[in-house]
Amino acid sequence: MVKVHVLDTGRVKIHRRQVDPHPRDAMRLVATLADRQWTEWLSVWSFAIEHPQGTVVVDAGQDPDFVAPRWDAYVRLAVRFDATEADRLEARVRQAGLDPAAVRHHVFTHLHVDHVGAGPLPGAEVVLGAPEWRAATARGARLRGYMRPGIHEPRTVDGDHDLYGDGAIRLLATPGHTAGHQSVLVTPDEGPRVLIAGDAVYSEAALLASRIDGVGVAPDRARASIERLREVVREAPTVVAPTHDTGAARRVSTGQVTKL
Repeated sequence: MVKVHVLDTGRVKIHRRQVDPHPRDAMRLVATLADRQWTEWLSVWSFAIEHPQGTVVVDAGQDPDFVAPRWDAYVRLAVRFDATEADRLEARVRQAGLDPAAVRHHVFTHLHVDHVGAGPLPGAEVVLGAPEWRAATARGARLRGYMRPGIHEPRTVDGDHDLYGDGAIRLLATPGHTAGHQSVLVTPDEGPRVLIAGDAVYSEAALLASRIDGVGVAPDRARASIERLREVVREAPTVVAPTHDTGAARRVSTGQVTKL
């Protein structure tokens, strides 16, 4: 059986300009940092995918123990987190009726603080986009927001990748928000496909509007990735589930597909 579980692994508030960016690409990041208006609390979803060949977890949410260093201006000025012990990934996996120790693959859409959590689940193989790992291990990576707690020798993939070779869990290269961002397209046994979009888009509304975010490293590539996800949605009935879309869990549970 292939089935998707949505895991509540924290909440985040960010500056409004991060989800509704300045119209000029050169001004996006500056405008985001300078903004003084906040979003409402947004979700930080992670996901568990049951599969006959082994459970797969996507992302790890927000670490409740995380404290931003003094030099991290972005996290100190433009982000607020809310995560408790109950929101830890292991607790949420157990709550879904799954065993964290039995997870076979831990896929990360990208290596930002609210996706890596406290690191991968012990014993699981970490799977990353190869460009993401190169960016995360380059000089100055932490200054650019890449974090890799507990990640040492991941399995890296270039481009798209069929995780089990049966088409049920496909990793899709969707760079732009980060250098090697990847989304995950799941075809469950029942119901529509589920597109775990990570931060390729922040919401279903952003996908419908083809709207990038205010902090992505490569705006042109981000726009191309959004167009690719729109094509994916056009192919077949698909539920879109971005990490920070508070409606994603409801859409996954009810099978509410995105209509372009």
